[in-house]
Amino acid sequence: TSGSYVNAEGRCQSFAGAVQPLGEARPAWKVLRVLGNAFDLPGFDYLDSRQVLDEVMAAGAGIEPHNLTDVPPTAFTPLRIAGLVRAGDVPVYAVDAMVRRAGALQRTPLALPAAVCLHPRVAGELQLAEGMKVRVRQNGREAVLPLLLDEGVPEGCAWIPAGLAETAGLGPAVGLVELSAG
Repeated sequence: TSGSYVNAEGRCQSFAGAVQPLGEARPAWKVLRVLGNAFDLPGFDYLDSRQVLDEVMAAGAGIEPHNLTDVPPTAFTPLRIAGLVRAGDVPVYAVDAMVRRAGALQRTPLALPAAVCLHPRVAGELQLAEGMKVRVRQNGREAVLPLLLDEGVPEGCAWIPAGLAETAGLGPAVGLVELSAG
């Protein structure tokens, strides 16, 4: 279907439909138009998604989009958890079978190896040093991974990627973990 959205920069971006809908499927704006007309409601006479966008843009004229909230920062209490929290994602070249098997992609810097990344201060507290093997325990399972130090990893977190053969058995990409020299 065609449509529009406001991107993270606050710019409106539109796109065209890529394929015809299957069967009797219809874009949401057309379904709402039919329902509005069935109930004799005014304002449901759009002929295409561009007319919907034009009306939305006119209604929001003069409003500057932003990502700010009206909630003061003091309204949030940081979550405190006893222990180390695993935070990770699936590296871009590990997301599906095709990219995992593409040798050229696996030789790029974006093909991250399985490792534990810690803030240097946390590693020091745990008496762990960069390059050493670390035993990771999560959900009753274990993996042994090399340790990397990175000041960008928040204290209290262990950055351990998911979706890799070496980390697949550990469990979810976010959860409590225990680390020890491996």
